Amino acid sequence: FNCSKCGVFLAAGEKIKSNAFQGPSGSALLFSEVENIVKQEARIVEMITGRHMIRFVACSGCYTKYGTAYELAFADDQRYKEGWTVLENAYLKREDFNFSSEGPTTEPVSS
Repeated sequence: FNCSKCGVFLAAGEKIKSNAFQGPSGSALLFSEVENIVKQEARIVEMITGRHMIRFVACSGCYTKYGTAYELAFADDQRYKEGWTVLENAYLKREDFNFSSEGPTTEPVSS
């Protein structure tokens, strides 16, 4: 997956852990590993799934903001997100990867 604006590489398809996430622009993917991002200061926010410490992330090439890095989840059932990053599909360009699904997952995909 590359940045749709400048083309810099962001993440490999095999690092997708869930396609059941949403961001302000719509559907999003949860990745266990991303590259070439810059992170804003950590902040604590209330989300639909509870309280989290997050950092908004942007492309290191063009500084387009397109996701959230999970630093800490306060609820035990949300801790699987810690250290992982959500990138919004609207800002991603898929390169050499065919992602198909019968529908969004409701649970994280195990590695």
